[in-house]
Parts: sequence; C-alpha cells; structure tokens
Amino acid sequence: MDERYGQHSISFRRICDHAGALRQQDRVKLNAILERLEKKIPPVMLAVYFPNIREPFGLVQHNFWLMNHIQADEAGFPNRKDPVNPQWLLILVIDVRTDNACFMWGYQLDPYLQGDYLNSAIRKAKIPLRESLLVQATATIMKHATSLVARAARLKIKSKHTQGLLPDLPAQTNKAEQ
Repeated sequence: MDERYGQHSISFRRICDHAGALRQQDRVKLNAILERLEKKIPPVMLAVYFPNIREPFGLVQHNFWLMNHIQADEAGFPNRKDPVNPQWLLILVIDVRTDNACFMWGYQLDPYLQGDYLNSAIRKAKIPLRESLLVQATATIMKHATSLVARAARLKIKSKHTQGLLPDLPAQTNKAEQ
C-alpha cells in the first residue's frame, strides 16, 4: 500500500471530506454533533472520512494504510482538553462512490472494540446512507457507536472506579520518557 499511496504522513481532521460529499453547513453541523458525542467517551476522538479514490481499491486495505500514516491535526479537533493522539481515533469511513461504510480505530481502542462490534451501528443508518442523507446517517451511526464504546468501557472501568476510558499508562509513560 505504501507503493500505491506513499509513505508520507496524512494530516487528519475531524471531518475529512476528500470526496466533496458535504456542503460547508453540513460540515459545521456534523462537527458539532461529533464534538458533543466525544464528551461521552473521553479521550476518544470521533472523525468521519469520505475518501476520493477513483481506481479500484480495497477499503479495508486503504484504511489500514491510512491509520498507520495519520497525523491528527490539532486545528481539526478544536475544543479538545486532551492532547490529540491518533491512537484514540474512532473513524467512520464512508465511500460515497461505492456506497460502502466501515470503521477504523487507533490501537488504544482495541480493548473496547471487537471484530464486527460496530457494524450494528452502521446497519442502523442503512436507509439514510442509501438516500445519501450523509449528515443524518453519520449522526445516527456515531451516536450508536459512541454508546457501544461507552458500554464496553463501563465494563472495564467498574473495577477501577475511574471515569472515562482507560489510557494505556505504560505506553504513555514510555512516550513521555522518549
């Protein structure tokens, strides 16, 4: 995939509309919705990506490549109290050209997500996605995804008596020491 797409870092914002699928007012509305939902599952950052890739490609392979090259743009996640860390990203990918949708996420979210866990959230918005009602579909999907992540995190947090998702402390300590 590096040969096809390159080895450079990709600047990533909360809404990456490379396909030009949204109007400016839709981006503003969607950004506000995602910010509101993010507050329910700190330190997770929610994002939506509309790729614009014309040649045949595998969405999963492209997303895996992208996730390994993302550099989260601080300006793309305004009002964040926590540092922007791409390992806490939960990204909904919607390919409007092929009508495919999927999720990708950073490694810090692996303990809270399993396999097809989030596909049920995508299925909740099947009709708005088919009708190209992208803001409505995205809001529905992300609302359900947020509740799924929060539910999984609550199970892990109950025994720790803490609030929010549990960061991987040893990994953060190692990064701070470097």
